[in-house]
Amino acid sequence: MSGTNAGIRLVLVHSREWTADDGRHHRREEWTISGGEIDPRWRRDADARERAEGWEPSSRFTLYVVDGEADPRLASYGGVVWPTAWPKLFQAVRQGTQQSAVEITDEGLMLRAAALDGASDMHADARLS
Repeated sequence: MSGTNAGIRLVLVHSREWTADDGRHHRREEWTISGGEIDPRWRRDADARERAEGWEPSSRFTLYVVDGEADPRLASYGGVVWPTAWPKLFQAVRQGTQQSAVEITDEGLMLRAAALDGASDMHADARLS
């Protein structure tokens, strides 16, 4: 499943579902995001690599969904760039603290929903315009 917006590709790589002892339904989603325009702060380092290696910005991240509600806090992330390279889709929260974190934005959740729905590229673009 994937969704695309202005050259951004969001792909669900793996998911796992289970029901906890308390009866709540859990889902772990592993995603990759690549392409598109990224924040200029990430772009500076990327430009040299892109020219040298045909590099494209990409990252991976994990979300947890409990009873159908996505937790906006990323459980893990990493890659060539971090998800915050796409500032409309991800935001850093509590920066500079021991509890700093990255969260997916409402726009990011809409792109996720479009990817899960198997939306066409045009449909995903329309939802995120």
